[in-house]
Amino acid sequence: MRELGRVVVGMVLSLALLVACTPASPSTDAEAARETKPVELGEWTLHTSDGGASAVFAGDRTIALGRGHAVVWQGDTRVGSIETMAASPGRARAFGDRVVWGPNLLALDTNTLELRAAAVPEPMPMDQGDVAQAYAWSGAGEWLVRSTSRIRSGFEVTLHRGSNGERAATLHRSTGVAPEALWVGRAWLVLGLSPPEVVDFEGHRVATIELDEGSLARLEANADERWLMAVAINRTIALIDTASWKVVGRWPGRWADASITPKGHAVVGLELDGTLRVARASAAGLEELETLATIERGASVQVSDDAIAVVGGGELRQASLRVR
Repeated sequence: MRELGRVVVGMVLSLALLVACTPASPSTDAEAARETKPVELGEWTLHTSDGGASAVFAGDRTIALGRGHAVVWQGDTRVGSIETMAASPGRARAFGDRVVWGPNLLALDTNTLELRAAAVPEPMPMDQGDVAQAYAWSGAGEWLVRSTSRIRSGFEVTLHRGSNGERAATLHRSTGVAPEALWVGRAWLVLGLSPPEVVDFEGHRVATIELDEGSLARLEANADERWLMAVAINRTIALIDTASWKVVGRWPGRWADASITPKGHAVVGLELDGTLRVARASAAGLEELETLATIERGASVQVSDDAIAVVGGGELRQASLRVR
């Protein structure tokens, strides 16, 4: 019996050594590399943006938008094209099958557009009226904010009801240049002034963000509004903790645009020469991970938790993107 036990033990040890020494298959190595690689970018697809300047994701659809036009793509199929009835500066947001940008609400299920005419500055002869510089919507479309250059002097930022566009409050009025970056949260709004101001829905100041980088080009919060991202053209991308309104990270660069993932775990920056760079976002700040690609004539970028879209030069480029 002792001899039999030695034989069995020897066989087990030999088998263990054989398994340990057997090289992993190429497919196993590739899968392991994918699991440990912090950034994974898929192949790019190319579509026309019809002159659009930015993009937004809405489920399985991607919409390229301009100041007066939108084109809807579902995979490689162009499923809609919409002309707006008023100038529509500002970035779009999507909820369900609705896309809101400018003074417009686009219903993707019916491919119809509704104009909130009450939120449009009154037209005047010979371009002597006030001019909307930017619009921004709340995440579910309840509220619409407008930044307006006033023909007499200065600017104002006003709050409008998303249901009909009617004016509800004046949030800010001042001299100087009207902000082009706005963000509407659930209980607060951020005005892209220098420095940025946080106000409530009655216009009362909540906080001043210590970010004196001139007028901002973009503001965007992640889905749970823990983080707010701010972009100063050709200067910096800032990550702001909305619990304290403190800047926790600055990412210097020749930035044209940037976008934060809905989870809030990553930021992708687009430089003026079209270079895309990605950073991990956390309470420790912004940690650059790698350069993704260079998109010639890229002007704006938008990310979801698993995809990226770049618009510029009449083109919309998309790819899958995972950041661990």
